[in-house]
Amino acid sequence: MRSYIIDCFTLHAASAMSGAAAARSLCGFAFPLWAPYMFNALGYGVGCTILAAFAVVLGCPAAPVLYRYGPAIRAASRHARK
Repeated sequence: MRSYIIDCFTLHAASAMSGAAAARSLCGFAFPLWAPYMFNALGYGVGCTILAAFAVVLGCPAAPVLYRYGPAIRAASRHARK
């Protein structure tokens, strides 16, 4: 992911990397806030299954979607390398 961001936003790579790091940090900050409530309500088995399903639903289609629509997404950006 890091290489993709740097290759797409060569001139603004530092800003793009800081944005990605901020998004990752916000997710890491938010998880401990709601995870205990989820595990207490659902148990560890169902809670982990929900998290795994969420990761699969978001993660598996990400590569083919970016491969298919990546050029159009980059073309729409003013800051991406042309």
